[in-house]
Amino acid sequence: MTLPVNGVAIKMVVDTGSPITAVGRDTVIPRLRLNPTQLQLSSFTGHRFPLRGEADVSVRFRGRDYRLRLVVVDLPGDRRLLGRDWLRALDISVGGGETAVMDVTPERGTADLEAVCNRHNRQSRWQPVTEL
Repeated sequence: MTLPVNGVAIKMVVDTGSPITAVGRDTVIPRLRLNPTQLQLSSFTGHRFPLRGEADVSVRFRGRDYRLRLVVVDLPGDRRLLGRDWLRALDISVGGGETAVMDVTPERGTADLEAVCNRHNRQSRWQPVTEL
């Protein structure tokens, strides 16, 4: 989905598993003024993401202007995730009907990927890669 952020069209991946909207540190957004953040983000395996900060940005959608929080993750690359916070604020429904919002939290903060794969192996079609 492409949205004008601070006047520039930014293509984002809709991620209903993410509670926040975030971009990687290499994403170019004009007039982005980062503020310190107390937010702490972690993956489903419990690994924490380093954050650069957050900013209030201008977003135009369906003829209306919004001021929304954008988090900048301190990882290389140009990742752009449209999370549930913006989906709610912009009243975007995913899946064509009522959107069920579920928070996903790890069972253990230090769970590793192999343990997750082994625990759910029977429920999925993919296999973890053991050799490259």
